Amino acid sequence: MDSDVESVPPYVDNTNTAGFDASATDTFDTYDVPEPPQLGNNYIQTYFYESSFSGFRRKLSSDFRSYTGKNLDSSAYVFRIQAKTDQSDTVTCTFDVTTNNSLDWPVAFWNGTDYQNLLGATDADNEYKYLATGSTGSPETKDFAVLMGDVTAPVVTPVFPVADSTSEISRNGNVTLSVSVDNSCPVRKTTIAFSPMPDSTGPAPNFPRQNFTTLSNMPVVPATPDDPTNGIANANLTFDWVPYADDWALFSGSPNAILNLAQLRFITEDWSGNIDTTFVCFKLVPDEFDFTGDYLAGWCLLSLPLTPVDPLPANVFVTHTGNDSGIAGGFNVFSYSLDEGYTQPSSMVIGKGYFMSLYEDNTTAAGNAGLGTVKGTIASETANTDLTLDPGGPNLVGVSVRNQDLGGNHLQADDWLFSVDNFTTAYTWTEATTTADKGGDASIWIDPTSFVAFDNSAGDFTTTVLGSADLVPARVTC
Repeated sequence: MDSDVESVPPYVDNTNTAGFDASATDTFDTYDVPEPPQLGNNYIQTYFYESSFSGFRRKLSSDFRSYTGKNLDSSAYVFRIQAKTDQSDTVTCTFDVTTNNSLDWPVAFWNGTDYQNLLGATDADNEYKYLATGSTGSPETKDFAVLMGDVTAPVVTPVFPVADSTSEISRNGNVTLSVSVDNSCPVRKTTIAFSPMPDSTGPAPNFPRQNFTTLSNMPVVPATPDDPTNGIANANLTFDWVPYADDWALFSGSPNAILNLAQLRFITEDWSGNIDTTFVCFKLVPDEFDFTGDYLAGWCLLSLPLTPVDPLPANVFVTHTGNDSGIAGGFNVFSYSLDEGYTQPSSMVIGKGYFMSLYEDNTTAAGNAGLGTVKGTIASETANTDLTLDPGGPNLVGVSVRNQDLGGNHLQADDWLFSVDNFTTAYTWTEATTTADKGGDASIWIDPTSFVAFDNSAGDFTTTVLGSADLVPARVTC
């Protein structure tokens, strides 16, 4: 390693050498040469820094370690470097990584924020420049490093989703992706990409595909790789992912991915530049919504916050995976229209309110709270959910689950929008619809003060829902 400052005259510190020798030790010995002391002003000193050594032995112009017991095939070894100068000008450090490197061990360079491979003595990457800001009596010290060795890529094994393609992920679910890394050199970064298309490009479920999109909210690991020794080796990497929220555009553009095999691609790179690419398939299942809370025997009001996979009421409330208890006892579902009165629908739709008659309590006290998990498709973030209203009569309406709702903030009353054509003559249960009904101008916005919520656990209506209040999915608003 040579270094110089572009001053007039130039100041240099050349022929600093580091490496391995079979006769050397990992402690200070005759193969190590201390950096000569600096006398006077106008200088640059560049040396290898061994923090475990003592006194003047920490700064070495020649730094050799034992070759015995080292495995440069699978491990990288860090040599720290310091450049010290009292000049304010461009410093150029030049590295020769080919002389006496007949086995072509890789050498990687790190300057504190950037990482690059050193490919050969004539390669441009072998030159590192930076602007020094030292001055007489107040020198500046710059820290960086080189890594030597490691030609072995990390071995990455999927933990979740598992490699046999049986793992299920719903678009609106909150999952933790995980892989196991077996690598002696710390991992520098991992990137994750998603392919929603059916597996048609290879003979096996996890065969690599071509149409991948990098997930938008997946961080590199470590989050701020500020040191070649700062990484994860021989451990699990985990990544929290809410597909519907974190990558809504990706999923909204691939509606056919529901119930198909999707695929993730993990690209994992260590500090020596070795890369492992792992593919794993999983089952992308319908969205889901849990009907939690207490429901007393008797009449309840509810709505579906998503489009169900099977709209038949008897099938809507059948559990998808068997992980919850569903509805205890029998039940009936009714809809209401001005023309037909109360009828039992053959299908349930998103956003429409329904009456449900429960034969038994579904409460915490009864040991069976909630109504189970409904599977379906959440409404688009960018498209309206259409609901046919009954002009001239009362209507029960519910709230759909949308992207912004997943963090706990549901659509609010003043977010509801109705067109003049289908709503100016329609009425909610409280017979108040637009501002025209209260003596104002006919507005396309529903009057927020007309909303009244029904509390299933109390079996009665609650107070009026104001425009700034949250509308809760699955709860009917009248």
